[in-house]
Amino acid sequence: MSYRMVSIDIEFPGIVYRPVNVDKHELGKVPPIWNYQVIRDNVNSNIIQLGLALCDDKGSLPHFGTGCQYVWEFNFNNFDVYNDLQNPESIELLERQGIDFDKNLKEGIDSADFAALMLESGLLGDHSAFTWVTFHGAYDIAYLMKILIRQPLPYDLMGFMNPSL
Repeated sequence: MSYRMVSIDIEFPGIVYRPVNVDKHELGKVPPIWNYQVIRDNVNSNIIQLGLALCDDKGSLPHFGTGCQYVWEFNFNNFDVYNDLQNPESIELLERQGIDFDKNLKEGIDSADFAALMLESGLLGDHSAFTWVTFHGAYDIAYLMKILIRQPLPYDLMGFMNPSL
C-alpha cells in the first residue's frame, strides 16, 4: 500500500472535566500526570464520530482506480445526547456542523464493531509503516485507544504508558 499517512479526527462530547483552578488556556502547562487524568476522565465518555483519511507522500488520497478520491467518516451509536455527560457548547457546534445525534443513535455503528474491523485492517500493525496525523492530538489517540481496548483508559499515566504493568 502506498498510502502511508493516516489522519484521524475524532468528535466527542467536549471537555467536561478540567483541573480545578486551572484556566483552559493553561492546560498545556500542568504536570503530565494531571494532564493524563483530565484526558482520561474526558475520554471515558462516548465517541461520536471518527474521520479517517489516507494519503501518499505527495498528499494524494486513495482512488481505488475510480475517478473519485476517498476519505471516511464513521458515525457511532454509542453516544446518547439525552443521557450522556457532555459540554453543551461542543454539542451545539456539532449540531450546527450537521451531526444528527438521533440518527447516529439509530443508524450509527457500534464502536466495538469498528474496533474489530480497525484491528483487522492492517493500519495498526507495523508501527513504522504509517505516519499518524491528528487534529486534537492526545484526545484523538486516547479515544482511538479506548475503543480499541474496549474499556476505560488505565487509571494512571504509568498504567497507560506501560499497559503490561
